[in-house]
Amino acid sequence: MERDLGYQLEWGDQSPTARDRRIGCYLRDADPEDESDWSRQHEWLATRLNEFHGVFVERVRSL
Repeated sequence: MERDLGYQLEWGDQSPTARDRRIGCYLRDADPEDESDWSRQHEWLATRLNEFHGVFVERVRSL
């Protein structure tokens, strides 16, 4: 998946007994309260959502 996306993901608890899984990536240099930066933050988020959808949608459907 990381190869398909082209960047590293952060993986949550991967123990076999974990009920939920979390996979993410984060925009580290962002202040959500800085309205002057919102367009950049929103563009980053929209891009990541589209990339995640493209990589994960079929994998999740097959579960």
